Amino acid sequence: MRAQKSGMIGHMGTVGSWYSGPNAGFYCASKWALAAISTALREEVAHLGIQVVCIDPGYFRTNFLGGGAKVTAKKVIEDIKPATEPVKQALIAYNGKQPGNPMLGSKLIVEALTGSERFEGKTLPARLLIGEDANLIVKGALEGYRKDVDAWSDVTSSTNFQE
Repeated sequence: MRAQKSGMIGHMGTVGSWYSGPNAGFYCASKWALAAISTALREEVAHLGIQVVCIDPGYFRTNFLGGGAKVTAKKVIEDIKPATEPVKQALIAYNGKQPGNPMLGSKLIVEALTGSERFEGKTLPARLLIGEDANLIVKGALEGYRKDVDAWSDVTSSTNFQE
């Protein structure tokens, strides 16, 4: 890619890299790290004509939430069950009802990575959300972050030198 001064690198992220919750800390942390690596690499190779995108899909109707696709802890800490069990049960109930169509999502990803059809002539963002639910989830997460920043900015901005 460096020699030809062009190319596309796509990392498979997740909407979970925008927020985290019970039962998903390690998964979301690894995806947050991937997004950070992807964003840094994007800036490192942009001058070489290489594009980098982190694709963050929402929930697609695959076996991802199915019993065989997840690893669960053998030992459960009883004190945290009130926080983790409802999330676990909600994901089990959501399995098979995810809004995303994997065939349409896959097609969109191929178009994005090849710069074809709906992506022709467009520069991809650093992070590309896939799925209506991804858009809604990320907008909600950003709104929550904004509220926290606004609520605490007086306190957290008090660390500058007084010159």
